[in-house]
Amino acid sequence: MKLPDRTHDINANLLRWWAHESAHPTAAALAVSDRPAGFISLSMPAPSAPSKPSVECIRIEVRGGSTIVAATGPVGAA
Repeated sequence: MKLPDRTHDINANLLRWWAHESAHPTAAALAVSDRPAGFISLSMPAPSAPSKPSVECIRIEVRGGSTIVAATGPVGAA
């Protein structure tokens, strides 16, 4: 069996292992339930009340030579 190259940076030994396992599956791999997989309902916690917006501001400056680019916004949006 010719294996593909490492285009996706997957080790050749791992590819050989996968090829071997798909050709010779173990008993555990063959033990599949007769029941189809279904929807599992999970309870989620109730959303908390939104926090008060922060009045603090954050300022970010990028300097390049004599040019300054600045961005200012609320801390909560960072």
